[in-house]
Amino acid sequence: MSTPVTPEVTPEEQTILYTFGQRAVWNTVTGFIESAFWAIYVVLFMFAMRIQLKRGIRDLTSIILLLVSVFLFASSTALWTMYVISLLDQFRGFFLKYPDLSLADRVARINIEKTKLWFPEETLFLFNMIVGDGVVIWRAWGWQLLVNPDSIFLDRSNDQAPAFVVITLDCLGNDGFGGQSTESSGSKVCQWGEPIAWGISLLTNITSTSIIAVRAWGHHRFLRKVLGSKRRKSQTEKILLILVESGFIYCLFWLSQIILFFPVVFGTLAQRLYSILSGMGDQISGLYPTLIIILVNMQRSMSDDPDLLSSARFSGGILSSAQFQTRSSMEETTTGAGSDKLEFSVLHSPIERNHLSSAA
Repeated sequence: MSTPVTPEVTPEEQTILYTFGQRAVWNTVTGFIESAFWAIYVVLFMFAMRIQLKRGIRDLTSIILLLVSVFLFASSTALWTMYVISLLDQFRGFFLKYPDLSLADRVARINIEKTKLWFPEETLFLFNMIVGDGVVIWRAWGWQLLVNPDSIFLDRSNDQAPAFVVITLDCLGNDGFGGQSTESSGSKVCQWGEPIAWGISLLTNITSTSIIAVRAWGHHRFLRKVLGSKRRKSQTEKILLILVESGFIYCLFWLSQIILFFPVVFGTLAQRLYSILSGMGDQISGLYPTLIIILVNMQRSMSDDPDLLSSARFSGGILSSAQFQTRSSMEETTTGAGSDKLEFSVLHSPIERNHLSSAA
């Protein structure tokens, strides 16, 4: 009985198998990372829906935030779904779909087919980025129209980033992609469209988080001056601290996304970082704004809800309409036989602080 002859694998085919295997491993790692962050996002989204619906949809702001929450989650879910589909199609294409083709031809077919989802993936990712920036700006300013350098920058960035997103999508739709999904094969303007939009988004987040940090520090100093240093940290202070810390952590993560705009060599540390960070970015771009919405709704005193108590006005002092009230953490101060409960707002300008000082 003769033994069947097994065809030998050529050195070229060995190289193809090794390369595909390495790519498959790291693509799978990316899929696991994105799936893990998507699972976290599911929990946060459910909590965001619960807390918003529990509070009730009573004004335009609450309606917009609810729609934004749904859009960001739906967009991130679509990104995760498309990545999983693309990953499974790569395995199916290499092992099952093209049995009559050589290994080199199978890889060539896979590389062509996987680019079909690049445009919708980029579209959703960029829209997530723009909507998320809108949430961050809203949180920093509380829907106020203020005239100062910071607000002017935020206003302009909110206009410029969408413009570069439109340029990027137009270039990708007309000229196609370059070597990777974040690069257009068109002119220099096309090639730099998405990196510029990303850079504006990063500066917007840094500026907005810095504004919140300044307000949090002013709020802390105000309460410390009035109530003394020996007091419990208010719930508002804790929420503001979480907003600031998570904001700067998000900025650091968003800065790491710069690696997505440079070509990476397969098998290097840069390629491994690219695989990890790209999987995280698709979900965190929607997850962080949702976290902001949750924090704002958890602390009603940080929103401009009409049901909240008005802040105390000292000697006719003018308090900003974007009030960080501390109803849930009111402290008692005793004078003689009685005690008065005070409720405070963040003072946003030297004029307001002067009113308070003169009243004291």
